[in-house]
Amino acid sequence: MSTPIPERRAPLLTLPVEVRNEIYSYLLPKRHHPEKTTYIRGSIVSVSHCPPQSTLLLIHPVISQELLDYHRHVARYYLSISHGFALTGEDRDFNSIFTPDVLKCIRHLDIYILANAALLRSFPSETPETAWAEIGRRLEGLCEVFAHSPHPKRVNIRWLDGFPPGPTQPKLKILEVLGTLSRDLSFVVDRACYARSFPDIHPPSKVLRQAVGEVVRRLNER
Repeated sequence: MSTPIPERRAPLLTLPVEVRNEIYSYLLPKRHHPEKTTYIRGSIVSVSHCPPQSTLLLIHPVISQELLDYHRHVARYYLSISHGFALTGEDRDFNSIFTPDVLKCIRHLDIYILANAALLRSFPSETPETAWAEIGRRLEGLCEVFAHSPHPKRVNIRWLDGFPPGPTQPKLKILEVLGTLSRDLSFVVDRACYARSFPDIHPPSKVLRQAVGEVVRRLNER
């Protein structure tokens, strides 16, 4: 009777977990300014770190699981919510982007709410009112997709407003729909992005900053 050959342990798994994570960080590098792919190039979604290649996932089942866990831990997903996609014919259904498998990977989501003044000049029928309504519609569609997903833990809101200063109420109204998401989510507004490398972005008024902060506070206190 032949003796079963014991399964060899992958040499990588003999290393401390801290060292393995250092190796995984090299195998899954951070992309160079992935957020710019979202709000400058017009992509709907981008990811901060490269996902594991299929060849890496075939090395060893434990290594495969650790690679996937590491990517879920470090990756940030950047999503653009803009009125421009409908105008340019690039609108996509969020259900086709955020499949169940993708939703399982998302822990940190950065939402770029982008109001593009150049589109108002290019499309005379577009007004700030219709633009904010379209942004609200898209954000509502996103919330419908994420409503039943327990995986995201943090949402970072990046508000890029290129429209001239105006009433704050239409802008605040679109944030209220975020209240339909999981109570376990924490929300943060990244105010620094207002003034960083965006010559066409108007500085937020004190009233708008306070009002947005109040909405986010209520969301976090649900």
